[in-house]
Amino acid sequence: ADGRIRDAKTVILLQHALLADLLGK
Repeated sequence: ADGRIRDAKTVILLQHALLADLLGK
């Protein structure tokens, strides 16, 4: 369960980073 939560957080962080990068451009 902890692994899944950790993966989910990682995915959210990655998506947020990509979104911020797109907005930055």
